[in-house]
Amino acid sequence: MGKIKVKGSAKAKFQAELLEIDITIRVVAKTAGAAISDGKKKVEQFLSEMQKQLNVKPERFCIESDSTVQDYGGKSYTFTKKMSVNIKANLEILERITDLLSKMPHVSYSTNFQLDDISEKEKKVIQLAITEARKKAEILASCSGQVVSDVHEISISENDYYEYDDDDEDDEDSDDEDEEDDGAFLGAGMAKSIPKLAAQLSLPEQTIAKEVNVIFLIEPKA
Repeated sequence: MGKIKVKGSAKAKFQAELLEIDITIRVVAKTAGAAISDGKKKVEQFLSEMQKQLNVKPERFCIESDSTVQDYGGKSYTFTKKMSVNIKANLEILERITDLLSKMPHVSYSTNFQLDDISEKEKKVIQLAITEARKKAEILASCSGQVVSDVHEISISENDYYEYDDDDEDDEDSDDEDEEDDGAFLGAGMAKSIPKLAAQLSLPEQTIAKEVNVIFLIEPKA
């Protein structure tokens, strides 16, 4: 029984499933006490508006400790509070949240789309790469009158990568359960009105690529 070593590669696109929104609230005042007092009021107002307008409850936020720093020149103090919230990736929700945040003074934010359960997605891509490697091995083995019998060894190359694609393709799949959850997140009244911009866009896709080296056992044809 002989051995044959081949390389297999594969890549697949996965649509973003999670959205992380990082929020920073900054308030400037002449004294540290005033900055802290005004800053905490702004935080309370922000959390209240998020719950009132978008049905995002305060417990959904991961809130970091605040800081108050004397500005250059010593004439004012800046209170800073950072927090984040993770939700299902949904452009309608994102548009409503960012629209509300843009109307709030002292509030800045950033967004980050992410994949959920990346390890399972990596397994799927690795299996595709192994399948490609087997096809190559079968072709090479047949050239010498042999067949592939089993896998002897598999190693995963470090030449994998992850990248987001600005793809304009429309995703025709729908998930009724997700839509119901999104509606609850937005609130019954707001869920009925779909923003025009969000309706025209699609969630970003991330490409996962994997490369494997596989040693197959080969034997003469029966």
